[in-house]
Amino acid sequence: MKELEEFKEKKHESVLRSMIDYMSPDEEDISDDEEFEVEYTQADIDKCGEILDEYIDDLIKSNKNEKLIIESVKKVILELNMLNEKCEHELIETDQREDLCQFIEDTSIIAGLLKSENDITEEWREW
Repeated sequence: MKELEEFKEKKHESVLRSMIDYMSPDEEDISDDEEFEVEYTQADIDKCGEILDEYIDDLIKSNKNEKLIIESVKKVILELNMLNEKCEHELIETDQREDLCQFIEDTSIIAGLLKSENDITEEWREW
């Protein structure tokens, strides 16, 4: 599925970029008396990218089978939960959560899941 392959490339723009930006804020975003430190590294961001790549690969293999798509969604959410926990729950903040949920929803629909009014990630998501 060409469209899903394209999402692999877009994940950097839509999801990982805000993690990278938060890790290295501009000087004016930090007050003089404030120590800024994040609990994740570039390696954690790279791991998040690998998790999302594997998710896309699973969706491609699902062959539009809704049960397999839902299993893929569950798997990616549980893996992201573990990664975020390892990072002291700092890797996935509000903006990243919204980006990730949108990314997961969009790709699952492209893969063949019927659009739902409900958040398909909420059942397993801890972030």
